[in-house]
Amino acid sequence: MLTNAYSRISMNLPLRFLGVSLIYLIAGEFLGVLSISGHSYGFAHAHILLVGFVVSVIMGTIYQQIPTLSGTQLNSKKLAEASFWLLNSGLIIFVLGHGKHWISVSGAFLLLIAFYLFYVVVLLTLKNRKADSYIFKYYLTSSLFLSLSATLGFLMLFFPDKKLMFAHTHIALLLGVTLLIIGAMSWMLPMVVLRQIHSEIWMDYVFMLLTVGSAFLIIANIAGKYYLQIAGSVLIIVAVLLFTANMFLTYFNNKRAKSVEAKFFISAIFYLLLTLIAGVLAILNWNIKLLHVHLALLGFVTQTIFGGLYHVIPMLCYVELLPKMKDKTPPLRELFSDKVSWEVFILFNAGILLLLSGFLTDFKYLKMSGGLTIILSTLIFTFEMFKIIRRVL
Repeated sequence: MLTNAYSRISMNLPLRFLGVSLIYLIAGEFLGVLSISGHSYGFAHAHILLVGFVVSVIMGTIYQQIPTLSGTQLNSKKLAEASFWLLNSGLIIFVLGHGKHWISVSGAFLLLIAFYLFYVVVLLTLKNRKADSYIFKYYLTSSLFLSLSATLGFLMLFFPDKKLMFAHTHIALLLGVTLLIIGAMSWMLPMVVLRQIHSEIWMDYVFMLLTVGSAFLIIANIAGKYYLQIAGSVLIIVAVLLFTANMFLTYFNNKRAKSVEAKFFISAIFYLLLTLIAGVLAILNWNIKLLHVHLALLGFVTQTIFGGLYHVIPMLCYVELLPKMKDKTPPLRELFSDKVSWEVFILFNAGILLLLSGFLTDFKYLKMSGGLTIILSTLIFTFEMFKIIRRVL
């Protein structure tokens, strides 16, 4: 009985990360709309979405996927559990304490511990793995750079500096978030369309090109070396194009019916390509920073996460339901509505296009309508996910 309870706690930890992440997503999006209307919530908006939503999804997903792929349990369930509570308490203190130095410092310190606990759990678990996969280097490297980015963010509370800020944000977004999402999608997309990935070797090249290119780009900005910045950008471009080719060759070679998850993944890849173009234009001094950031975080990151959660949350809940319901357990695909997934997909992308059009035209009400449409799609998606989670509580 104790063993079953312990296993249940372990399985519910990823679900708790994922469930909480959706609450942060809604809160962050509301703050974004309020910021458009003239309120000063930019700091809270950014950190609630990046740490509360994106990082919670990353931690929850990795805590689920590494045991699945490596054939071993998490090295320390207690440390993983601690990372959940430290991340959430640290984020709340950090955001609410913004402008009050020592409150912010205490929140940031809790966040820092959470990130390093996460890295330690990933590292020690992978050291004891019984199976191997190219994706492990993506997960381990990403968790390391997320911890490094958190360290730089903590130092910025004492030594504010523009170059340190650039390193903090770009290490997090490129070497933390993007690296992990590319690795995760390269594993999940072939799985949900019932195909082998076109080339695992290409993913090794993508890993090397993306990490080296990102390092060049960040170092070049700090050192003021324009030629190195161009070199880093070229390597990142090649990495993204190679990844895109690998995913498209995998996906479009499949004659079976397409999955719910796949439409989000493929759409996200198109946004990744647009993000790449916007990034190059930003280097050439085009004033499109907001467009670039939202293409990346909404179009690529959030859309990939939606696709991933349409697989991970039902799968986690399905595993929980099996021993309870036995022959009465519903088929996996009946845990959510395909029709509703299309409504989420259409509304979310319509909202992104409205928001981005608002940024390009600087038309406030276009931005507001885009933000509200995105919130509506997120509320529908969150309701669907919590309906599934509720079945195992």
